[in-house]
Amino acid sequence: MGVHGTFCQLCGLPTQHDHYVPDAGGAGFKIYRGSSPNGGHTWDPEERPFPFGPEHAWLKDAVVLPWGEERVLRGPIEDGAIDDDGQSVFVFEGGDDGLAFHHACWVLQGSPPSTEPAVRSEGAHGWSLLTAYHQQLFDFAGLMADGKTWMLADPTADARSRARIEALLAASRAELQETVDLRELLRLDRDWRSTFVYDSENDRKAMLRGRLHSIRNAQKADFTTLLRATRFYDEKTVPSAAVAAELEAFELALKQTVERDVRGMLALIVFHQGRAEFLVYSPDAKALEAEVKALPGAARFRFELSSDPTWKEATRLLEAARVR
Repeated sequence: MGVHGTFCQLCGLPTQHDHYVPDAGGAGFKIYRGSSPNGGHTWDPEERPFPFGPEHAWLKDAVVLPWGEERVLRGPIEDGAIDDDGQSVFVFEGGDDGLAFHHACWVLQGSPPSTEPAVRSEGAHGWSLLTAYHQQLFDFAGLMADGKTWMLADPTADARSRARIEALLAASRAELQETVDLRELLRLDRDWRSTFVYDSENDRKAMLRGRLHSIRNAQKADFTTLLRATRFYDEKTVPSAAVAAELEAFELALKQTVERDVRGMLALIVFHQGRAEFLVYSPDAKALEAEVKALPGAARFRFELSSDPTWKEATRLLEAARVR
């Protein structure tokens, strides 16, 4: 059986503790197995698995709703499968033979008895804040380096963790539709993806988060003016945890401001080469500029307006990072 990471279809976090740990020799990785004592290894001093505590036990308590059935399976998921009376139900990343959730996330959405009323947040902006960490196994080390381990706290006991998931739940109830209408895509707000770009030594050199379907396929209509906000930071790859937190706060405020009343669309965010770049398209970005410049933290940014009717600049940045 291959190695598979499974991710909760509501909150975006893994449904197990399994992750890769660089070995002491630097030539490869060991797999930390949450089902095994101490992760399954005796760890050398240089080998640092994620320090799980009691507040992380909820991550391994999973629920699977098989497709086309009114049935709820509960138990551990490992290598993409949950046991069902000796038979395996494969969910792989979280949605193959059924939908995978944490038990806590299943309860938060009202304990749906089947897939039909269940809520998936795939493609939502809040979901994309986590999917960059969706590797073959979840990147716990990256999440910790970015100062986001608070997301791993048990939502039944931690108010901040619960609020994040409840916000995802509220934002993800819109029915997904296949459309190339830009204003409809903006209303649905479900075409987000994110990824880290790695160098040859598996270090993160860039991060991209954007509305890939809108950038590549949507009819751009009159959203032809680009408002670009750029902030420089010290690191030449991805920013430090402190700066990343400031940038994420700005991103959330920017998105809320420009997308209110369908006035504009935050299309792409890129962190690379010591630059954080936010691309907003609008029928009249000039009218938005004053509001954006008044946002908290905006004084650290440089703002530029230009005509970009085919969204050439967003496409250029995506292709430069080889996002597929």
